Amino acid sequence: MVGPGQPTNVLLTADQPPACYYMAACAYATAQNAPFDNTTTTAILEHQNGQSGSSLTPLLPQLPAFNDTATGTILPSNAKVPIQIDENLFFTVGLGFVNCTPGPRCQGPNNTRFAESMNNVSFFLQRRTPLLQAAYQIIPGVFTTDFPPVPPVKFNYI
Repeated sequence: MVGPGQPTNVLLTADQPPACYYMAACAYATAQNAPFDNTTTTAILEHQNGQSGSSLTPLLPQLPAFNDTATGTILPSNAKVPIQIDENLFFTVGLGFVNCTPGPRCQGPNNTRFAESMNNVSFFLQRRTPLLQAAYQIIPGVFTTDFPPVPPVKFNYI
């Protein structure tokens, strides 16, 4: 499950016969009466071993319903994360609306779209390395010390 504006990297193990395979993803949303982009995104992965793979059109996988929480939480609940904790952090995540010009990227109520923040800092798309990968591979400069360990402004978190 990936949140709005949150990128993800996927490591693929090519252990199937050479052929073409679909990769597909769809939206996950549980808020009632909240509009969301229910578009399915797909890609075709062509797996070859030096010889010509199957030229058959791959079958599109059956995706779970947009509100299937059980399926949506399988990956996060089984993700391998660092076990040794050497620092405690307190995060607040906010979700609000920002005004925008009506169009395909502006479909919220009253000409708005969702906007997210963490510790009162707006989300920015990662350009290269996800935080979890940086933690595992000890890649410097991804999780920087200037990220606030607690919200800079205290407020009612409820």
